[in-house]
Amino acid sequence: MLKALTSLLEGITPGNGFAHDLSNEVYRGRYNFGTEVNGTNMVSLIEAPEQQEPDHVTDARVRKVELKVQLWGVTASQGSHKNPSDEAYALLADVIKKLSEINNPSSANYFLGEKLVDTLAMDTGVVRCPEEGICKTPFFVANLVLTYVEDLMAP
Repeated sequence: MLKALTSLLEGITPGNGFAHDLSNEVYRGRYNFGTEVNGTNMVSLIEAPEQQEPDHVTDARVRKVELKVQLWGVTASQGSHKNPSDEAYALLADVIKKLSEINNPSSANYFLGEKLVDTLAMDTGVVRCPEEGICKTPFFVANLVLTYVEDLMAP
């Protein structure tokens, strides 16, 4: 599922109507980009450490899985001196817009990879200015909860 989310977010490109280009700049499991931020916007998906309680299923072939992911978005530049966080808000807006495709009411069923998505919830996110030891450019952190149906014969 994380690979499918990565692929979805890499669809954030100017050619697809977005302000940012995340093609080949979405990662899994990284929360510190250090000095790598060099004119490139990046997003990382970090799986939450807590485990889901076992789902008591009535059908032994399928179960609902709740995936909790923290999104870290790092901007390409320092932003303006007057409003340095504006670029991080704009990047967060592109991510929200792309993720909204999952909850599109015109689509009865949305598949992410080969998994049927049941629900998607996301908080508003927190935008921060550059912080010593964390990130040298403005960034955002947002929490996402995705519930999907998994076929136990083909997990």
